[in-house]
Amino acid sequence: MTIEDNRNVAQQWLMDLWSKGNLDIADKVVATDYTRHDREFPLKGPEAYKRFIKTFREFFIDMEFAEDHIVAEGEKVFVRWKARAFLKNGKQGEISGTDLLRIVDGKIVESWPLFDALSLMRQMGLLRFLFLVRKLKKSLAEH
Repeated sequence: MTIEDNRNVAQQWLMDLWSKGNLDIADKVVATDYTRHDREFPLKGPEAYKRFIKTFREFFIDMEFAEDHIVAEGEKVFVRWKARAFLKNGKQGEISGTDLLRIVDGKIVESWPLFDALSLMRQMGLLRFLFLVRKLKKSLAEH
C-alpha cells in the first residue's frame, strides 16, 4: 500500500465510519486484530469498535466530523479532526482530537486516540458525561 492509500483509509475511517456512522465500513478498514491503545476505552477488533461508535453516537444528534489535517508517513497516519453535534439537551457542541493510526494492507491495525474530554464534559454537563462513560464501558464489557 502507498502512503496515499493509507491516507484514503484514514479519510474513509473518519468520514464514513465516524461522521456518517456507517458501521459496515469498520469491516473494510479495521483489521480483525485491531488494538485501540486507550487507557479508558481500550478496544480489540472491529466488532468492539462498532459497539463503541454506536454507543458514542447515541448521545448526539447530527454528529459530523471534519478533517483538519492528515499527515502520512509509511504505515502511520496522523489525523487531526473536529466534530460538531447537537447534544440531547439541545445545545450545539464541538470537540477536537487527534488519532495516530497504523495501517497495514489497507486496514487499521492500531490506533492511539486523544480528544478534548474536558471540553466535551463541560458542554454535556458532568452527570451526562459520566453517564456516557459508564454506558461506553458497559457496552464494551458485554461482549
